[in-house]
Amino acid sequence: MRVLGVGLFVMIFAALVGSSAAAAQDPLVVGVYDNAPKIFRQSDGGPAGFFPDLLKVLSERVDRPVDYRPCAWADCLELLERGEIDLMPDVAFSDDRAKRFQFGATPALYSWSYLYARPGLVLGALADLDGRRVAVLRDSIQAAKLRDLAAGNAWTLDLVATGSHAESFEAVRAGRADAAVVNHLFGEGREAGSGLIRAQFVFNASALYFAFAPGVPESLIASVDAELAQLQSDPGSPYFEAYQRWFSADDGFDPPDWLIAVGVALVVIGVGAVAASLVLRRRVEEATRTARRSSERLAEAQRLARMGNFTWTVGSSEVRWSDGMRHLLRVEDGEPVSLEDVVARFHHPDDNERVMAWLRNGVEAGADALGPEVYRLVRRTGEVIWVEANVKIERGRGGAVTIFGTCQDITSRVEMERALLDAKARAEQAAKAKSVFLASMSHEFRTPLNAIIGFSEIIQLSGADQLSAKQREQLSDIQTAAHQLYGLVTDVLELTHAEQMDFKINPVAMPLQRAVADACAQVRFLATRHGVEIVDRTAQAEEAQCLADPVRVRQVLVNLLSNAIKYNRPEGSVAIRFGETDPDKIRVCIEDTGQGIPEAQQAAIFNIFSRLQGQALVAGEGTGVGLTIAKSLVERMGGDIGVDSVVGEGSTFWCDFPRA
Repeated sequence: MRVLGVGLFVMIFAALVGSSAAAAQDPLVVGVYDNAPKIFRQSDGGPAGFFPDLLKVLSERVDRPVDYRPCAWADCLELLERGEIDLMPDVAFSDDRAKRFQFGATPALYSWSYLYARPGLVLGALADLDGRRVAVLRDSIQAAKLRDLAAGNAWTLDLVATGSHAESFEAVRAGRADAAVVNHLFGEGREAGSGLIRAQFVFNASALYFAFAPGVPESLIASVDAELAQLQSDPGSPYFEAYQRWFSADDGFDPPDWLIAVGVALVVIGVGAVAASLVLRRRVEEATRTARRSSERLAEAQRLARMGNFTWTVGSSEVRWSDGMRHLLRVEDGEPVSLEDVVARFHHPDDNERVMAWLRNGVEAGADALGPEVYRLVRRTGEVIWVEANVKIERGRGGAVTIFGTCQDITSRVEMERALLDAKARAEQAAKAKSVFLASMSHEFRTPLNAIIGFSEIIQLSGADQLSAKQREQLSDIQTAAHQLYGLVTDVLELTHAEQMDFKINPVAMPLQRAVADACAQVRFLATRHGVEIVDRTAQAEEAQCLADPVRVRQVLVNLLSNAIKYNRPEGSVAIRFGETDPDKIRVCIEDTGQGIPEAQQAAIFNIFSRLQGQALVAGEGTGVGLTIAKSLVERMGGDIGVDSVVGEGSTFWCDFPRA
């Protein structure tokens, strides 16, 4: 890591110079702080590490000297912002920093962070930091990331700011912090002998750049990027030499030949005696670490899934709970749990007898597995939750029976199902009340409507000679409006009847051609009055048998044909034919040459009282209920209904009936 930082800095310096005349320029001032092996100060005060090595290469390439100014990390960033230093290596990009500094486009190095905890504290996930003291480099990206995580997850974090990663380690060892966040290079180089435990996950992977003072010319930054990219493209360049020097397992010590010979001899002598024990120890340690990681991940997975598992040997009093089960029921780690506790405190009193009988009957019946079974548990806090349990029954030698089971919290699902059932019941009650109201009011409307229609006809027949032309026209308008209102009342009654749960459909095997012919004959007069031609193309087709109610099929077809006629253009046409659909269905298509239906309105035309926008006067009649009735009837018979339309060309209404 230190080598990588040095090489990168050298390339930046060379790019900044950019010409042979740069040798006479002022030195490029670079901040140096303690973050070995990337960059640090030696005992004599001189800089060392990956970035200084890289800067040396860049300096030679661009012929511009480099001066270093020691400072703490946070102080270095402030000096860079004020322009008192020109460049800082090892800076992670952020939107806030982009407002303060200039950044190169090419990453100089990639880094990530580790979490190191005090002995006895196991960090299985970032969430385990909640309520902890965490030592972290002051004004670092890691500190900003931790603050964001705490705010986003409502964690309580006490951040202990330090001036270096070494101070962060020391804060944990001294008890001032529970854990420390350091970059992986520092951690891997210092964790041996530190006495701290590294968490088995990576935190905050990021790219590291060269950051420049606001006054550094953009041309210089671009040159640095170009030099850096060129070095990184060549595996044999000084960039990778510096990287190997500082970040490899080698500590840089070159032993003399005699020492190597002695070491080899000692290894040869001792290898036979210790090889087996070392291999065995390593395997045991690795197996132990793997088992611990698996256990921690299982516990975390159970917490996330709101579930746990339990084990009980039938006949014994002890019940073993997983960490997930304890978390589910808010029981502290280490607290013993007995069968008596489960029965008396954790099983809901109304469900306990049923649950124990479920287990007992399964064991007596010789079952290997039981479930799922839904019942209630009571948390330590008194809160009641619903769980879904599944059980595996294992039978050992000597008749021992062990029950292993899982419980998952499904409280949200149960509450949602109950809410849906309540909403369904309320909706059905409201729909029934609406139907009763509409039926009652529709019957009440018919009496005065019959009187209006009857008396207007009497006046028209008996007093025609005494009425003026204007009065006869007005009387005709009254009759037309009364008949339309009567049709509306009839449609509302029909719709109410169709919505009732006891509405009867009598499906039989029936020929569709016969129903089409009857429907066409019924609307022939209406078509003549509107000047629209009806073409029945089903008569020449192969006989089609559907399973439906003949009366209701004819009612649907008459409704669709009437709409196709009324919303057509003068001298237009309506064609009825069979269409392609599912093999188990027969499709009847009714095509018109009308104005068409905009796509945005097609989804709403089957809603009650829905008409094409602005088309009510064009049609001159119709209630906006017919398509709703047709949809209800078709769906009650097990079919589907829909429309395909193109504005300016016409519409095709189709309905699918089950094939006989």
